[in-house]
Amino acid sequence: MHKKIIFALIIFSFTLFLMSAKSSSAKEYYNQGVAYSKKGDYKRAIKDYSKAIERDSKYIDAYVYRGNSYYRDGNYSRAIKDYDQALKMDPNYAGVYNNRGNAYGEKGDYNRAIKDFSEAIRLEPYYANAYYNRGDTYKIMGDYSMAVKDYSEVINMDPYDAESYYKRGNLYSENGDYNLAIDDYDMTLIIDPNHEKAYFNRVAAYKKRSESSAAAEDFNKVLRAEPNDASANNNREEADVELIKKEGINGQYGFVDRSGRAVVPFKYDHVRDFSEGLSSVSLNYMWGFVDKRGVEVIPLKYDWVWNFNDGLAAAEINKKWGFIDKDGRVVIPFKYDYAWWFRGGSANVKLNGEKFEIDKNGNRVD
Repeated sequence: MHKKIIFALIIFSFTLFLMSAKSSSAKEYYNQGVAYSKKGDYKRAIKDYSKAIERDSKYIDAYVYRGNSYYRDGNYSRAIKDYDQALKMDPNYAGVYNNRGNAYGEKGDYNRAIKDFSEAIRLEPYYANAYYNRGDTYKIMGDYSMAVKDYSEVINMDPYDAESYYKRGNLYSENGDYNLAIDDYDMTLIIDPNHEKAYFNRVAAYKKRSESSAAAEDFNKVLRAEPNDASANNNREEADVELIKKEGINGQYGFVDRSGRAVVPFKYDHVRDFSEGLSSVSLNYMWGFVDKRGVEVIPLKYDWVWNFNDGLAAAEINKKWGFIDKDGRVVIPFKYDYAWWFRGGSANVKLNGEKFEIDKNGNRVD
Protein backbone atom coordinates (compact mmCIF):
# COMPACT_ATOMS: atom_id res chain seq x y z
CA MET A 1 0.00 0.00 0.00
CA HIS A 2 2.75 2.42 0.96
CA LYS A 3 4.69 1.53 -2.18
CA LYS A 4 1.66 2.44 -4.32
CA ILE A 5 1.31 5.80 -2.59
CA ILE A 6 5.01 6.55 -2.94
CA PHE A 7 4.90 5.55 -6.63
CA ALA A 8 1.84 7.77 -7.19
CA LEU A 9 3.59 10.68 -5.51
CA ILE A 10 6.63 10.18 -7.72
CA ILE A 11 4.47 10.22 -10.85
CA PHE A 12 2.58 13.31 -9.62
CA SER A 13 5.84 15.14 -8.80
CA PHE A 14 7.30 14.24 -12.20
CA THR A 15 4.14 15.53 -13.91
CA LEU A 16 4.40 18.81 -12.02
CA PHE A 17 8.05 19.01 -13.04
CA LEU A 18 7.18 18.52 -16.72
CA MET A 19 4.38 21.12 -16.52
CA SER A 20 6.74 23.59 -14.84
CA ALA A 21 9.44 22.98 -17.43
CA LYS A 22 6.92 23.40 -20.22
CA SER A 23 5.60 26.65 -18.73
CA SER A 24 9.10 27.96 -18.12
CA SER A 25 10.07 27.18 -21.70
CA ALA A 26 7.02 29.08 -22.99
CA LYS A 27 8.02 32.08 -20.91
CA GLU A 28 11.56 31.95 -22.25
CA TYR A 29 10.38 31.88 -25.85
CA TYR A 30 7.98 34.72 -25.11
CA ASN A 31 10.80 36.84 -23.64
CA GLN A 32 12.95 36.14 -26.70
CA GLY A 33 10.07 37.23 -28.90
CA VAL A 34 9.75 40.49 -26.98
CA ALA A 35 13.49 41.11 -27.42
CA TYR A 36 13.25 40.56 -31.19
CA SER A 37 10.16 42.81 -31.37
CA LYS A 38 12.07 45.63 -29.71
CA LYS A 39 14.79 45.26 -32.36
CA GLY A 40 12.21 45.39 -35.15
CA ASP A 41 12.91 41.79 -36.19
CA TYR A 42 9.26 40.79 -36.34
CA LYS A 43 9.68 37.55 -38.28
CA ARG A 44 11.97 36.08 -35.61
CA ALA A 45 9.68 37.44 -32.93
CA ILE A 46 6.72 35.67 -34.54
CA LYS A 47 8.62 32.36 -34.51
CA ASP A 48 9.38 32.67 -30.81
CA TYR A 49 5.85 33.71 -29.88
CA SER A 50 4.59 30.70 -31.86
CA LYS A 51 6.90 28.36 -29.93
CA ALA A 52 5.62 29.88 -26.67
CA ILE A 53 2.03 29.20 -27.80
CA GLU A 54 2.93 25.61 -28.77
CA ARG A 55 4.06 25.04 -25.20
CA ASP A 56 1.20 26.95 -23.58
CA SER A 57 -1.93 27.31 -25.72
CA LYS A 58 -3.51 29.70 -23.20
CA TYR A 59 -0.60 32.16 -23.12
CA ILE A 60 -2.69 35.25 -23.91
CA ASP A 61 0.18 37.74 -24.04
CA ALA A 62 1.97 35.58 -26.59
CA TYR A 63 -1.09 35.81 -28.86
CA VAL A 64 -1.32 39.57 -28.35
CA TYR A 65 2.35 40.21 -29.01
CA ARG A 66 2.42 37.84 -31.97
CA GLY A 67 -0.57 39.76 -33.32
CA ASN A 68 1.33 43.01 -32.81
CA SER A 69 4.31 41.57 -34.70
CA TYR A 70 2.13 40.40 -37.57
CA TYR A 71 0.64 43.91 -37.66
CA ARG A 72 4.07 45.54 -37.75
CA ASP A 73 5.10 43.12 -40.50
CA GLY A 74 2.07 44.11 -42.60
CA ASN A 75 0.16 40.83 -42.19
CA TYR A 76 -3.08 42.33 -40.88
CA SER A 77 -5.25 39.22 -41.40
CA ARG A 78 -2.95 37.07 -39.25
CA ALA A 79 -2.82 39.84 -36.64
CA ILE A 80 -6.63 39.87 -36.47
CA LYS A 81 -6.70 36.08 -35.94
CA ASP A 82 -4.36 36.39 -32.97
CA TYR A 83 -6.37 39.27 -31.51
CA ASP A 84 -9.54 37.16 -31.97
CA GLN A 85 -7.95 34.33 -30.00
CA ALA A 86 -6.83 36.68 -27.22
CA LEU A 87 -10.34 38.14 -26.92
CA LYS A 88 -11.83 34.66 -26.61
CA MET A 89 -9.64 34.23 -23.53
CA ASP A 90 -10.30 37.72 -22.17
CA PRO A 91 -13.32 39.54 -23.71
CA ASN A 92 -12.58 42.65 -21.60
CA TYR A 93 -9.05 43.31 -22.90
CA ALA A 94 -9.46 46.91 -24.12
CA GLY A 95 -5.97 47.13 -25.60
CA VAL A 96 -6.63 44.19 -27.90
CA TYR A 97 -9.82 45.80 -29.22
CA ASN A 98 -7.80 48.92 -29.96
CA ASN A 99 -5.10 46.91 -31.75
CA ARG A 100 -7.61 44.90 -33.75
CA GLY A 101 -9.31 48.14 -34.72
CA ASN A 102 -6.01 49.36 -36.15
CA ALA A 103 -5.65 46.13 -38.14
CA TYR A 104 -9.18 46.42 -39.53
CA GLY A 105 -8.43 50.01 -40.45
CA GLU A 106 -5.32 48.98 -42.40
CA LYS A 107 -7.48 46.49 -44.32
CA GLY A 108 -9.98 49.24 -45.14
CA ASP A 109 -12.73 47.71 -42.99
CA TYR A 110 -13.52 51.00 -41.26
CA ASN A 111 -16.88 50.02 -39.81
CA ARG A 112 -15.33 47.13 -37.89
CA ALA A 113 -12.47 49.39 -36.85
CA ILE A 114 -14.93 51.94 -35.41
CA LYS A 115 -16.76 49.15 -33.59
CA ASP A 116 -13.53 47.91 -31.99
CA PHE A 117 -12.32 51.36 -30.96
CA SER A 118 -15.73 52.07 -29.46
CA GLU A 119 -15.62 48.83 -27.47
CA ALA A 120 -12.15 49.71 -26.17
CA ILE A 121 -13.52 53.08 -25.03
CA ARG A 122 -16.55 51.43 -23.42
CA LEU A 123 -14.22 49.20 -21.41
CA GLU A 124 -11.78 52.02 -20.60
CA PRO A 125 -13.51 55.44 -20.90
CA TYR A 126 -10.20 57.33 -20.62
CA TYR A 127 -8.37 55.34 -23.30
CA ALA A 128 -6.88 58.28 -25.22
CA ASN A 129 -5.27 56.17 -27.95
CA ALA A 130 -8.59 54.57 -28.82
CA TYR A 131 -10.24 58.00 -29.17
CA TYR A 132 -7.31 59.17 -31.32
CA ASN A 133 -7.47 56.11 -33.58
CA ARG A 134 -11.24 56.34 -33.89
CA GLY A 135 -10.88 60.02 -34.80
CA ASP A 136 -8.43 59.10 -37.56
CA THR A 137 -10.88 56.50 -38.86
CA TYR A 138 -13.84 58.88 -38.81
CA LYS A 139 -11.73 61.37 -40.77
CA ILE A 140 -10.94 58.76 -43.44
CA MET A 141 -14.67 57.97 -43.64
CA GLY A 142 -15.45 61.68 -44.12
CA ASP A 143 -17.33 62.06 -40.83
CA TYR A 144 -15.51 65.22 -39.74
CA SER A 145 -17.84 66.14 -36.89
CA MET A 146 -17.27 62.80 -35.14
CA ALA A 147 -13.53 63.04 -35.80
CA VAL A 148 -13.45 66.51 -34.19
CA LYS A 149 -15.25 65.13 -31.14
CA ASP A 150 -12.74 62.33 -30.73
CA TYR A 151 -9.68 64.57 -31.13
CA SER A 152 -11.28 66.93 -28.61
CA GLU A 153 -11.64 64.07 -26.14
CA VAL A 154 -7.94 63.31 -26.51
CA ILE A 155 -7.15 66.96 -25.83
CA ASN A 156 -9.43 66.89 -22.78
CA MET A 157 -7.38 64.05 -21.37
CA ASP A 158 -4.01 65.41 -22.50
CA PRO A 159 -4.01 69.18 -23.21
CA TYR A 160 -0.43 68.90 -24.49
CA ASP A 161 -1.09 66.42 -27.30
CA ALA A 162 0.22 68.48 -30.24
CA GLU A 163 -0.87 66.04 -32.95
CA SER A 164 -4.51 66.06 -31.85
CA TYR A 165 -4.58 69.87 -32.01
CA TYR A 166 -2.98 69.70 -35.45
CA LYS A 167 -5.42 67.15 -36.84
CA ARG A 168 -8.42 68.92 -35.35
CA GLY A 169 -7.13 72.16 -36.86
CA ASN A 170 -7.01 70.50 -40.27
CA LEU A 171 -10.64 69.48 -39.93
CA TYR A 172 -11.71 72.97 -38.84
CA SER A 173 -9.85 74.39 -41.83
CA GLU A 174 -11.47 71.96 -44.27
CA ASN A 175 -14.83 72.94 -42.80
CA GLY A 176 -14.07 76.64 -43.36
CA ASP A 177 -13.81 77.52 -39.67
CA TYR A 178 -10.43 79.22 -40.02
CA ASN A 179 -10.39 81.00 -36.66
CA LEU A 180 -10.66 77.73 -34.77
CA ALA A 181 -8.16 76.14 -37.15
CA ILE A 182 -5.63 78.88 -36.46
CA ASP A 183 -6.18 78.51 -32.71
CA ASP A 184 -5.39 74.80 -32.99
CA TYR A 185 -2.31 75.38 -35.14
CA ASP A 186 -1.19 77.96 -32.56
CA MET A 187 -1.53 75.35 -29.83
CA THR A 188 0.32 72.76 -31.92
CA LEU A 189 3.24 75.13 -32.35
CA ILE A 190 3.31 76.21 -28.72
CA ILE A 191 3.67 72.56 -27.74
CA ASP A 192 5.90 71.58 -30.67
CA PRO A 193 7.64 74.61 -32.25
CA ASN A 194 9.27 72.34 -34.88
CA HIS A 195 5.99 71.09 -36.35
CA GLU A 196 6.56 72.36 -39.92
CA LYS A 197 3.24 71.06 -41.29
CA ALA A 198 1.42 73.19 -38.72
CA TYR A 199 3.24 76.29 -40.03
CA PHE A 200 2.27 75.49 -43.62
CA ASN A 201 -1.35 74.74 -42.76
CA ARG A 202 -1.64 77.84 -40.60
CA VAL A 203 -0.39 79.83 -43.59
CA ALA A 204 -3.19 78.38 -45.69
CA ALA A 205 -5.75 79.21 -43.00
CA TYR A 206 -4.49 82.80 -42.75
CA LYS A 207 -4.61 83.21 -46.52
CA LYS A 208 -8.12 81.81 -46.74
CA ARG A 209 -9.10 84.24 -44.01
CA SER A 210 -7.45 86.99 -46.06
CA GLU A 211 -4.72 87.62 -43.51
CA SER A 212 -1.72 87.35 -45.74
CA SER A 213 0.29 89.58 -43.44
CA ALA A 214 0.16 87.07 -40.61
CA ALA A 215 0.93 84.27 -43.07
CA ALA A 216 4.30 85.83 -43.88
CA GLU A 217 5.56 85.06 -40.39
CA ASP A 218 4.99 81.35 -40.93
CA PHE A 219 6.69 81.39 -44.34
CA ASN A 220 9.71 82.94 -42.65
CA LYS A 221 9.78 80.08 -40.13
CA VAL A 222 9.50 77.46 -42.85
CA LEU A 223 12.27 79.13 -44.85
CA ARG A 224 14.58 79.10 -41.86
CA ALA A 225 14.09 75.32 -41.73
CA GLU A 226 14.06 74.83 -45.53
CA PRO A 227 15.80 77.85 -47.14
CA ASN A 228 15.67 76.34 -50.65
CA ASP A 229 11.94 75.67 -50.63
CA ALA A 230 10.86 77.48 -53.81
CA SER A 231 7.13 77.25 -53.15
CA ALA A 232 7.55 78.87 -49.73
CA ASN A 233 9.68 81.65 -51.25
CA ASN A 234 7.07 82.38 -53.90
CA ASN A 235 4.22 82.38 -51.42
CA ARG A 236 6.14 84.56 -48.98
CA GLU A 237 6.44 87.33 -51.60
CA GLU A 238 2.66 87.35 -51.81
CA ALA A 239 2.27 87.28 -48.02
CA ASP A 240 4.82 89.94 -47.10
CA VAL A 241 2.19 92.69 -47.17
CA GLU A 242 0.88 94.24 -43.92
CA LEU A 243 2.81 92.06 -41.47
CA ILE A 244 1.27 92.18 -38.01
CA LYS A 245 2.54 89.35 -35.82
CA LYS A 246 6.30 89.06 -35.98
CA GLU A 247 9.32 87.39 -34.42
CA GLY A 248 12.16 89.67 -33.39
CA ILE A 249 15.85 88.98 -33.83
CA ASN A 250 15.95 87.87 -30.20
CA GLY A 251 13.57 85.01 -31.00
CA GLN A 252 10.69 86.58 -29.09
CA TYR A 253 7.42 87.87 -30.44
CA GLY A 254 5.50 91.11 -30.76
CA PHE A 255 3.32 93.05 -33.21
CA VAL A 256 4.05 95.76 -35.77
CA ASP A 257 1.65 98.09 -37.57
CA ARG A 258 1.36 98.37 -41.35
CA SER A 259 4.35 100.66 -41.57
CA GLY A 260 6.53 98.17 -39.68
CA ARG A 261 6.59 100.19 -36.46
CA ALA A 262 6.70 98.02 -33.34
CA VAL A 263 3.50 98.44 -31.34
CA VAL A 264 3.68 95.44 -29.03
CA PRO A 265 7.36 94.99 -28.04
CA PHE A 266 9.27 91.86 -29.04
CA LYS A 267 9.55 90.42 -25.56
CA TYR A 268 7.03 87.57 -25.40
CA ASP A 269 7.61 83.85 -25.76
CA HIS A 270 4.26 83.41 -27.50
CA VAL A 271 1.57 85.71 -28.88
CA ARG A 272 -1.79 84.84 -30.39
CA ASP A 273 -3.77 86.87 -32.91
CA PHE A 274 -6.02 89.59 -31.56
CA SER A 275 -9.53 88.55 -30.65
CA GLU A 276 -12.09 91.11 -29.51
CA GLY A 277 -9.33 93.72 -29.28
CA LEU A 278 -6.94 91.72 -27.06
CA SER A 279 -4.10 89.29 -27.70
CA SER A 280 -3.12 86.54 -25.26
CA VAL A 281 0.64 86.58 -24.67
CA SER A 282 3.04 84.59 -22.53
CA LEU A 283 6.41 85.16 -20.92
CA ASN A 284 8.24 82.66 -18.72
CA TYR A 285 5.25 80.29 -18.93
CA MET A 286 2.79 82.84 -17.57
CA TRP A 287 -0.08 84.22 -19.65
CA GLY A 288 -1.97 87.51 -19.81
CA PHE A 289 -3.39 89.94 -22.38
CA VAL A 290 -2.23 93.05 -24.25
CA ASP A 291 -4.29 95.56 -26.19
CA LYS A 292 -3.47 97.07 -29.58
CA ARG A 293 -1.46 99.85 -27.93
CA GLY A 294 0.89 97.23 -26.47
CA VAL A 295 -0.40 97.75 -22.93
CA GLU A 296 -0.65 94.70 -20.67
CA VAL A 297 -4.24 95.27 -19.66
CA ILE A 298 -4.49 91.90 -17.88
CA PRO A 299 -1.30 90.90 -15.99
CA LEU A 300 0.67 87.79 -16.95
CA LYS A 301 -0.29 85.74 -13.93
CA TYR A 302 -2.18 82.78 -15.42
CA ASP A 303 -0.83 79.29 -16.13
CA TRP A 304 -2.86 79.16 -19.35
CA VAL A 305 -5.56 81.16 -21.13
CA TRP A 306 -7.75 80.97 -24.21
CA ASN A 307 -8.52 84.02 -26.34
CA PHE A 308 -11.56 86.16 -25.62
CA ASN A 309 -14.86 85.07 -27.15
CA ASP A 310 -18.26 86.49 -26.29
CA GLY A 311 -16.52 88.93 -23.93
CA LEU A 312 -15.01 86.26 -21.66
CA ALA A 313 -11.78 84.25 -21.62
CA ALA A 314 -11.08 80.92 -19.94
CA ALA A 315 -7.98 81.02 -17.71
CA GLU A 316 -6.13 78.57 -15.47
CA ILE A 317 -4.54 79.13 -12.06
CA ASN A 318 -3.11 76.32 -9.92
CA LYS A 319 -4.73 73.66 -12.13
CA LYS A 320 -8.20 75.17 -11.79
CA TRP A 321 -10.07 76.94 -14.59
CA GLY A 322 -12.46 79.88 -14.50
CA PHE A 323 -13.50 82.84 -16.67
CA ILE A 324 -12.44 86.50 -16.65
CA ASP A 325 -13.74 89.60 -18.41
CA LYS A 326 -11.68 92.16 -20.32
CA ASP A 327 -10.91 94.06 -17.13
CA GLY A 328 -9.43 90.92 -15.59
CA ARG A 329 -12.33 90.48 -13.16
CA VAL A 330 -13.29 86.93 -12.25
CA VAL A 331 -16.77 86.35 -13.64
CA ILE A 332 -17.00 82.57 -13.16
CA PRO A 333 -14.94 81.13 -10.27
CA PHE A 334 -11.80 79.02 -10.76
CA LYS A 335 -13.21 75.63 -9.87
CA TYR A 336 -13.20 73.56 -13.07
CA ASP A 337 -10.70 70.89 -14.08
CA TYR A 338 -10.70 72.28 -17.64
CA ALA A 339 -12.57 74.92 -19.62
CA TRP A 340 -12.93 76.02 -23.22
CA TRP A 341 -14.03 79.25 -24.90
CA PHE A 342 -17.53 80.71 -25.03
CA ARG A 343 -19.38 80.48 -28.30
CA GLY A 344 -23.00 81.46 -28.79
CA GLY A 345 -23.47 82.17 -25.09
CA SER A 346 -22.20 78.85 -23.70
CA ALA A 347 -18.88 77.13 -23.01
CA ASN A 348 -17.79 73.58 -22.33
CA VAL A 349 -16.23 72.83 -18.95
CA LYS A 350 -15.04 69.70 -17.20
CA LEU A 351 -15.53 68.97 -13.49
CA ASN A 352 -14.86 65.72 -11.62
CA GLY A 353 -14.51 63.84 -14.91
CA GLU A 354 -17.81 65.13 -16.33
CA LYS A 355 -17.99 67.46 -19.32
CA PHE A 356 -20.96 69.81 -19.69
CA GLU A 357 -21.96 73.31 -20.82
CA ILE A 358 -22.42 76.45 -18.73
CA ASP A 359 -23.83 79.88 -19.50
CA LYS A 360 -22.17 83.23 -18.78
CA ASN A 361 -23.46 83.19 -15.21
CA GLY A 362 -21.81 79.83 -14.58
CA ASN A 363 -25.10 77.98 -14.56
CA ARG A 364 -25.22 74.52 -16.06
CA VAL A 365 -27.01 74.30 -19.38
CA ASP A 366 -28.98 71.05 -19.70
